[in-house]
Amino acid sequence: MNIDKNLNISFSGSFEFLQYVISKYESYLGYRNVNDFAKSAGYKDSSTTSYRWKVSGIPNRAWNSLHKDLLIIFLTGKISIEDCDLISLKNTYQTE
Repeated sequence: MNIDKNLNISFSGSFEFLQYVISKYESYLGYRNVNDFAKSAGYKDSSTTSYRWKVSGIPNRAWNSLHKDLLIIFLTGKISIEDCDLISLKNTYQTE
């Protein structure tokens, strides 16, 4: 397990992986889809942002925001520490 407690992580994942994480923790994160996530992460035009991410990839800023949100729900006792690690989640996603 590679838990990085630094919120400024360098992570690369696909748009589909982002959708997977959002749907897996939808009830805890407070957003239902990538558009909602983009809006909560501070992107102004969430529908354009979502499309741009699908075409060009997701920037580190977005992964950092998701990582922060996962750490917060871990600290509230709703998920395990392993579920905060984007690398572990990505490995789980790739095996499913």
